[in-house]
Amino acid sequence: MIRTLDIYTDDTTWPATGAPLFPPSFTAGMSSYNVAILPTLLLIGQLTTPPIARGVSLSEFWAWVRYLYAVSNDSDLRITADFANLDSHQKTILSDDFGMGIPIGYLVSALGLVSWSDGRYFMDRMSALMHGPLPVPRKRGPRKAPDFVFMDHAGALHVVECKGGQSGPDARDRQLSSTTTKGEPTGGVVQKRMVLLPAHLQGQRLACGLSIGVSGKPGPSDLKIVDPEFDPEFDLSEADEAVIGDPVTRSGLAKSLRGAGFPATAAAVAAPSGPSARAKSIEAGPAFLRASRRRVIDQRNAAARAELGAAGAASFTIGDTKLVGREVTMVLPLPLTIDGTTYRRAIIRQGVPSDLLGTVMEIGLVEGALPSLGLQKEGIGGIKLIAEGARGELRIGGSFASEIILEKSAGLAGTEVPSA
Repeated sequence: MIRTLDIYTDDTTWPATGAPLFPPSFTAGMSSYNVAILPTLLLIGQLTTPPIARGVSLSEFWAWVRYLYAVSNDSDLRITADFANLDSHQKTILSDDFGMGIPIGYLVSALGLVSWSDGRYFMDRMSALMHGPLPVPRKRGPRKAPDFVFMDHAGALHVVECKGGQSGPDARDRQLSSTTTKGEPTGGVVQKRMVLLPAHLQGQRLACGLSIGVSGKPGPSDLKIVDPEFDPEFDLSEADEAVIGDPVTRSGLAKSLRGAGFPATAAAVAAPSGPSARAKSIEAGPAFLRASRRRVIDQRNAAARAELGAAGAASFTIGDTKLVGREVTMVLPLPLTIDGTTYRRAIIRQGVPSDLLGTVMEIGLVEGALPSLGLQKEGIGGIKLIAEGARGELRIGGSFASEIILEKSAGLAGTEVPSA
């Protein structure tokens, strides 16, 4: 299930001198990209999984449940007329999700990405690790945190903001860059420049805008990538390298654990010092609060260890990797025809290597900067999106693997359905 997509990379927005240089793996101007739909849906599921979540969350599953029927049978990437006619709220969710998953799928291979952190989590965790607290990012506007901070094989960090919409290229361009009624710049080109990183770790600073086409209507889908210049809001240029890598390691590990069905452990990894990622080390707080905070953290870590030691997780193999996690088989609500073949059932597996659980139990529940735990080694391959006919696979370093398999037969009655 492959769909083509036009990409316009505006190389004139990169600085004429200095960093970041225009990436040699990018093509200036127009180019074409083959979107592997099934692994991209798995990627959307991981991108929308929060590092810290309490209660019920369907983020890990909704991408393939909701969007299997959204992509049309056109050779280029388009959504079906049925999805284009959804109410505005549902259309916005689809646009946001596709506006993240499709650009990031391209950047994974173009930049050699190995792991990532949500932008807001990155800022919150850095605030906990720095000597002084950082300002709280806003949820929108010029001081909104960027969508993501990615790490590549060389350890460089790339700040990425993503936009998506179904109202055409002009509306997409306004999402990327416009001004408020007060004359202030806003949009993705501002948000992605909020974070100034150490010079030797500074990668690309990108704003990506996806305009989504509709089947049967003129105008294709296309992705625009820019790097304009704005002054940064938050200066992390003096941060220690071990410290600045911690949010990426913790976020990636927490998302992997949550996706595999270990939410208590994910919460303990993502917020090791208190109820949120911004909580500083207990030793940095007032003495009269240390005992109560220690009890909270000890309870959280005990819940994580109990979860890791409990039986019940599914065991399976994806490729040649043995994993523990969640395996779901579901009869599709309606027959799904893709490229002339009709499918009636989907099997989804997502898990982590069993030895990773032991590593997390041993050293992953610490308060200080967390080492990479070998999760981002180049030999493991970083992030990979693999498409093989009616099967899609997503791998994230040595910490996570998932796959979706479409089958023609609906199988036996009584199959499982996804649960939180």
